[in-house]
Amino acid sequence: MNRSAASDKANPDVLAFWSFVSALRPYATRLLMAAALGATLGASWRLLRAPEWRAEASFIPVISGNANGLAGVAAQLGFNMPTADPMQSPAVYVETLRSRAFLQRLIAKAGGESALATSFHITEDDEGRRLESLLVALRDALDISADPKTNVIMLAVYTKDAALSLRLAQHALELAQTMNVERRQLRYAAERSFATSRRLAADTVLAAADVALRNFRLANRTFTNAPRLESEQRRLEREISQAQQVVQALRQFEEQSRLDEARDTPMFTLVQPPFGARIPEGRKTVLFGLLTAVLAAGAVGAFLLFRDLARVQLSLRPSPNTTSDSRPTPLEDREVHRAA
Repeated sequence: MNRSAASDKANPDVLAFWSFVSALRPYATRLLMAAALGATLGASWRLLRAPEWRAEASFIPVISGNANGLAGVAAQLGFNMPTADPMQSPAVYVETLRSRAFLQRLIAKAGGESALATSFHITEDDEGRRLESLLVALRDALDISADPKTNVIMLAVYTKDAALSLRLAQHALELAQTMNVERRQLRYAAERSFATSRRLAADTVLAAADVALRNFRLANRTFTNAPRLESEQRRLEREISQAQQVVQALRQFEEQSRLDEARDTPMFTLVQPPFGARIPEGRKTVLFGLLTAVLAAGAVGAFLLFRDLARVQLSLRPSPNTTSDSRPTPLEDREVHRAA
């Protein structure tokens, strides 16, 4: 017991803590008054603020393979490629819903910049500054997260108007569906264009192989008991067979990409449709009051400590009018004799 007490006293951190407490002890009354005032002001500010209303929705992206796309063509030709679509990952959705492009489209869909600026009490006269302030307010109002275990994406909106929160949640979900469809259509359009160009090149190769086999047969009508000619014919036939397989696979890929390009169904499953809470969010008055009390007491304590430290330093500083030797100088002695 004595050893532990002695070790605690010898600990520099413990000694520093108790030294700090001893230094603040003379200011206990003023610190308590500052803490009470800070808690009162913080709690009053939270109580006077308008409550926030929450609206939320959730969905799961459909992470599926694209067996009919490039991976399917590669599989038919004997190659292995990853089939999962990285654009359907929850992280991509979260970053998309936080992006500037998404927020700007959400502003346009929710009634325009002027209407939303009025709802968020933004009074900037300059259009550029008003847009930036509105983007910051929207980014703060949106709370988007993804569960890594279930891949569920949660979308929540917090504003001071229940109807506005619900409307923004509905528009955000609709816009997420629209952007998902547009992104897939652009991707499949690019894949279709690529498949078309590769299919045309494969058709050229197949036509060249057909011409080569035809010319070979015209030049060699009979080649019995000619192993070299038979081997050449089999090689040309294999080239035609391989070219036909490539053309067939590319045509299937092209047609599938054309169908996917025209598909307008979203690639995620809706878990919870948008709904608004019937009661406002908690104000957290007690927690905020405690936080402001600690901040106020700390600020007052630091001010008092620095003030007394400055006074001590000023008192220890020697005066410029005094010298280390208190004896009178010769000039002062002469003046004293004259006065006598």
